[in-house]
Amino acid sequence: MKYLKYVLHAVILIGLIIAAQRYLNSAEVLEALRNFDPVYLILLILVPAVQLALKGWRFEVFLRPFGRSNASAVIRAYAAGQPATLIPGGIAARVGLLRQAGVAIPTAMTAVLFSSLADQAIFILGLFALALWFPEARTAALITLAALAVLWLLLLIRPLRAAAGRFFLWLFNRVGLGEGAQKFGEAVRTGLEPRVVVIALVLSLVAFVTDVLLLDFSLRGVGVTGVALPQVFAAYLLPTLLGRLSALPAGGIGLTEAGITGYLAASAGVSPSTAVVAAAIFRVSTIFLQALYGAIVYWFAWKGEGEAVGAPAGGRG
Repeated sequence: MKYLKYVLHAVILIGLIIAAQRYLNSAEVLEALRNFDPVYLILLILVPAVQLALKGWRFEVFLRPFGRSNASAVIRAYAAGQPATLIPGGIAARVGLLRQAGVAIPTAMTAVLFSSLADQAIFILGLFALALWFPEARTAALITLAALAVLWLLLLIRPLRAAAGRFFLWLFNRVGLGEGAQKFGEAVRTGLEPRVVVIALVLSLVAFVTDVLLLDFSLRGVGVTGVALPQVFAAYLLPTLLGRLSALPAGGIGLTEAGITGYLAASAGVSPSTAVVAAAIFRVSTIFLQALYGAIVYWFAWKGEGEAVGAPAGGRG
């Protein structure tokens, strides 16, 4: 705990610098912003703050089965950790932030895991929609869905699931992490309440829909109004999912923008130069601004070890 706050300071700052360097160091983006439709510009500035609050609320929902908590502190912990997600392994900063506030590490790790899984579940539902309604995306969507379905079916088989659990517990025991892994497993079982899962999925769906709308606003802001919303949906979903699977920071930094540009140019009839700018502005809104808002929360609204989140059922760490 002695050095945790200094590590968090560094991680938050580095993440924000990476976002600024990647998304604001572009003459095309800066020039486009000068001529951007002000109505859509305002939306692109405000909506990411709402998204961050919604995802923070989801984070707090996942902690409810473990006991009473300070909802405001949990939401701020989620937001404050946003810049750190732009560097490899930076997602652990959210665990550290909750640790500062007294939440047990296995409990905090469970909330981080469930938040990520909720996002992935919504993306899977989106792939189902693509497979049903968009012929140009049907093959890629069905291949991905088939692989995920096989994995899911395997996990539904109790003996296989139990065997996998024993294997991982043995593996963690071999490296001296058996006790921590067992506590984490218990936290996962505690957190899987149906009502919590439903609320979290609804919040994840709202965040997903607003991402699609932000891409649409980015296109309209640069003067592109002829792209139907279903095409915008596909242009967002497939490249973003590919970026997430790439394990690159910031949800596939560079790769996602290239995918959005390629899809818009090839399938939606948008000129490549315009698609590049729209994709970059979209990522400025969803990546850089969220990181900036998170950094503001961290530096001005986070008390570190002075936060009082309360001890969930998992106990104080």
